[in-house]
Amino acid sequence: CLLLVQTSAWAQAQHPTVSTAATLTVLGGALQLVRGDSCQPAASGTSLAVGDRILTEPGSRALITFLDGTTVTVEPRSEVTVREMDVGGRERSRIQILITAGTVWARIANLLGGRGTVSLASNTRAAIAHDGLIGAEQRLDGSFACWTRAGTVQLVDTAGATLALLEPGRKATFPAGGHPVTESFSVHR
Repeated sequence: CLLLVQTSAWAQAQHPTVSTAATLTVLGGALQLVRGDSCQPAASGTSLAVGDRILTEPGSRALITFLDGTTVTVEPRSEVTVREMDVGGRERSRIQILITAGTVWARIANLLGGRGTVSLASNTRAAIAHDGLIGAEQRLDGSFACWTRAGTVQLVDTAGATLALLEPGRKATFPAGGHPVTESFSVHR
């Protein structure tokens, strides 16, 4: 038995396990991963860290899979940054994606037994949800739009003040410097 314990400890020291909180999958086309001052082509299976930026080109898409089962799909012509990802352990997960440009979808899973929070944010607004299927878009004209197909979305400003609550099938658009417009939402419309 002592030999087994010593062998197991030696094997763990030789092959340490790495905790991966998020993994990138290339769904098609070419992607760029910006980590610190380095910009390189992205490959499926890459582990992501807070601060990593993903840039998709026309015709390319990426999938970020978090440890709690939440996935974020980055659509073509988008730039996003992983701003926060506290997943794993016994605490509730907290994920925040900063959208500099383009469109993302998030399917919130919370498989690790907690009611986590996913935030899809711009520099001025954020769409926050605890479950469901939500999306957000930062447009070139400075407007920010978010929507939900499943789950309630809380819209907040930079100070954290609640601007609105969206129920499934609703969309809110915040024009740059204008008043928000809320309307019904359909994926194929």
